[in-house]
Amino acid sequence: MRCQSAPEYGPYELTMYVDSGNFLLMLNVNEEDGDHSVRTPRNEKMPNHLIFTLGEKYHARAVLHDIDLAITMFNEFSNTGNVPMDLMS
Repeated sequence: MRCQSAPEYGPYELTMYVDSGNFLLMLNVNEEDGDHSVRTPRNEKMPNHLIFTLGEKYHARAVLHDIDLAITMFNEFSNTGNVPMDLMS
C-alpha cells in the first residue's frame, strides 16, 4: 500500500511479504535528513535470532504469524498514513 503522493518526509509505503505463514511487513520512511529507513514489526514473543523467510535471513522478531495484527497495521496506515511505533520500530 503506497501513499498517492509520497510526503517529503515520513512513511510512504507499507509492504507485506508472505511465506509459509510468515508475514514480513516493511514500512518505508523518508527521513527529514534525506535518508531512507525501513520499520518492521516488533514481535517480542519471537526468539532473538535470524530465520529464513523468502530465501533470506530476517530477524525473527520482525516476522509476524498473526494475520489480524497485519490487517490492523494496514488499516492504521490507510487511515493515518503511519503505523504507531509500538507496533513497528
